Amino acid sequence: MFLKHMAFRFLISSWAIYSLIFDSFSRTVFTLMMIVCLYGMGEIVFSSLMGLARLRARREKERLAKEEAERLAAEKAENQVNYFETA
Repeated sequence: MFLKHMAFRFLISSWAIYSLIFDSFSRTVFTLMMIVCLYGMGEIVFSSLMGLARLRARREKERLAKEEAERLAAEKAENQVNYFETA
């Protein structure tokens, strides 16, 4: 995802440089306004995707911790039963 975002930034920057060099002033102003809007939208999308990735990672970590706690509780219960059977 990060590489796609960096490629997006590169293309937007390349478009801006091309417009500054080869287009007329009025077209360059219009193009730069469009580029600013696209760049802002790209940053918003990237930050929301990063937030979702952090949320998924946190949920996965919580799920793994819960599974580990359940496994340890089951193992402890099993060991207690075996202890009383051997006594």
